[in-house]
Amino acid sequence: MNLKTSMPLIGSLLLSLSGAAEEIPLLMPPVIYATPGVEMNVYFDNIVRVSNPANYNFDVDCPKGRNDAKRWRFTASNEDVGTYKWKLTIYQNDTKVGEAEASLIVSPSDAGKGKSITYLAVGASTTEATIYPARIYELMQKEGNPEFKMVGSSAGHKKPAKPEDKVVHEGYGGWTYQTFLNRPDSPFIIDGKLDFKAYCDKFNNGKAPDFISVMLGANTAFGMNESNITKETAKMVKDMETLLAEFRRVDPDTQIGLALVYPCASSQDAFGANYNCKITRAQYMRYQFALNKALLESFAKMNDPKISIVPNVLNIDGENNFPSSEEAVNAASQKKTMVQNNALHPNRAGYIQYGDSFYSWLKCRLAQMEEKKN
Repeated sequence: MNLKTSMPLIGSLLLSLSGAAEEIPLLMPPVIYATPGVEMNVYFDNIVRVSNPANYNFDVDCPKGRNDAKRWRFTASNEDVGTYKWKLTIYQNDTKVGEAEASLIVSPSDAGKGKSITYLAVGASTTEATIYPARIYELMQKEGNPEFKMVGSSAGHKKPAKPEDKVVHEGYGGWTYQTFLNRPDSPFIIDGKLDFKAYCDKFNNGKAPDFISVMLGANTAFGMNESNITKETAKMVKDMETLLAEFRRVDPDTQIGLALVYPCASSQDAFGANYNCKITRAQYMRYQFALNKALLESFAKMNDPKISIVPNVLNIDGENNFPSSEEAVNAASQKKTMVQNNALHPNRAGYIQYGDSFYSWLKCRLAQMEEKKN
């Protein structure tokens, strides 16, 4: 079954529609990955930058999945393996105000069977939490998967990896692309310089990982403001390109998954709980959108078939899968309500969704690698 995509590499960034009531900014990764038995979603709030998604109608045209009010959802079966066209049209008061296209690729559940692969996850606090890496490891233990080894010096929560640890990574709270490139205690800085080959010698028996995923950028967004958005965006893209080039220098065959800057909780309450008046949800979404637009543009220019976008931004429920707690509606009232209290770090269910996204990406790349050999 051919799993290749004929969709544009860059995906849908921003569509200008003449005569529209309002042109809405939207960002859609080029490919949606799915694997039998694992639910995959596109949460509409994560791909549009609007004040209230409830003011819009989202119309998905795809032979697979279900179009709900807030998401498209799909749990594939083995019979669904293949590539399908996925199209979204957005309406406001019956007027089309945006559209996006992608390819839906459903990979076989036994992709990679009989192989032995290594995998390195690079990221910030969402990786350090170790929940989504553990989910990837759990899924990779299913029948039909390759022998799977994770590479990394950290077991999470500032604990150095031990030889017996199965779930390891390079995830550190507050880190950015620049941190990995320049900070003296970066695992990739050895003897005072960026040296991924020396890292591989130390942590993977001298071999580059077969797969690397990188999920960074949220901390960059928090250092941005309206006056430096262009400068900081360009800087992050340059740092990203430098890090990926270092990975590529060590092994031209490593499959690299570039995850986008991840979305946030659906409520401003979460930002108030964490950051008081320092940054609003609307500001973060603006900076996140700018960074992801630039990352997708850089990705398209790379034209490297072994670098692909992991659509992590799609499959995370910002409304239900972020932490919340009960509190009084105000000091004078006995009434209580549930309020989100973490802007960027999901609850366990949200981390599971991240893991599902990375797993489905891995399975697709494994299937495509097999196709090229046949």
